[in-house]
Amino acid sequence: MASNRKPTMYDVGKRAGVSSATVSFILNGRSDGNGDRISEETRQRVYRAIEELGYVPNQSARALRRQKTDRVCLVIPQIGTPFIDALTNSVQSVAETHGYSLILAMADTRDRERHVYDQLRRGLADGAVIISPEHLANEELEQLARAGLALAVQSNRVQGKNYDVVRMNETPALEAAVRYLFEHGRRRFAFLFNVIEPSIQEERLQCYLRTLRELGVPIIEPFVLRQAGRLREQVYRNVVKLLQSPERPDAILAGSDMFAISAIWAIRDAGLRVPEDIAVIGVGNIAEGEITHPPLTTVGLLTPTFSALAGLLFSRLASKAPIEGRVSTHQWELILRGSA
Repeated sequence: MASNRKPTMYDVGKRAGVSSATVSFILNGRSDGNGDRISEETRQRVYRAIEELGYVPNQSARALRRQKTDRVCLVIPQIGTPFIDALTNSVQSVAETHGYSLILAMADTRDRERHVYDQLRRGLADGAVIISPEHLANEELEQLARAGLALAVQSNRVQGKNYDVVRMNETPALEAAVRYLFEHGRRRFAFLFNVIEPSIQEERLQCYLRTLRELGVPIIEPFVLRQAGRLREQVYRNVVKLLQSPERPDAILAGSDMFAISAIWAIRDAGLRVPEDIAVIGVGNIAEGEITHPPLTTVGLLTPTFSALAGLLFSRLASKAPIEGRVSTHQWELILRGSA
């Protein structure tokens, strides 16, 4: 055998003195095709040949034959955030208990989202959890579901006829955050948002601004930062600039808890107090917010929805019969702590 050629199932069978079909039956835990049990002695010869040759089954070919990959895909809009880290760990843990491996796909641009869609359509995985798809239309998600992909999507804008959807009822809690600050005398509001998940970020921002208008509070346009940055240090620097304004803000509403924590650092480094001088409210309720100084007031879920997403996906994968699209709606809360 040439040294640069990988051993094949045929090579294993030849070494063990059996057919390649017998090798396949043994690897897949089946009988010999005629219902006869393969002897233990034959199995041991095949296992020894596999070890001696260093044979590794071709998973792609195996998946093609079985029409099953034993993989699930987690499609995320960004990496390196506490929310995504916790979500990944949760889905990974559930996948392992069901005998699946997890692959990650980042879809932070239209082109990347389109590429992931194409890969899923071609059989990249048996199922997928998709977080906040920005550019995929409901029709495209339906196409994936009709093609046999088990699908759970976290989004407020898709329907989910043949796949499952987890939605967030955010608006009442976002409005409550603005009203709470207003009732405690805040009138100069600043906003820190980013370019990731632009439609979601813009919806949240518009909810804040609409509530301010209803309260009769003037919106200070230089304080509305739609592109405060992608990284914490960028947000920190932008807050430092805000604090240099002749009349600085007395409240900051951030598009994420990470941004809000960066704001707290910048405020404290400027010799100001949180919340006495500037109140800060984030979004997301990440664990880090509980140990900031002061602890972060935030808007989000009291408990994560990771298990809900994973549960919907794997119940769909395990089902023998088609399942109608299911919708799970979760209520956000205003979670009061020390920063506001």
